[in-house]
Amino acid sequence: MKFLAQVTVEHAPGASSKEHRHNAHTFVYVLERAAVMQVKGGPELTLGPGQTFYESPDDVHTVPRNAGSTKPARYLVSVPAK
Repeated sequence: MKFLAQVTVEHAPGASSKEHRHNAHTFVYVLERAAVMQVKGGPELTLGPGQTFYESPDDVHTVPRNAGSTKPARYLVSVPAK
């Protein structure tokens, strides 16, 4: 049986992460506020609470950031456990 590894990510107002790759099927579920997500070659998406985002193992995550400038954005990231 495979389990998921999950982590809650929080970006401060206006904050973002560097371009990266997860090398796994990655599912993002927005918990609070709004987050901007994009994979290389794909459209930039602004997601609100309850919306999801998927990255394949081959995707490069180019834009993960807080869409707002006043409050932190939080989301749950799930990947298959190794």
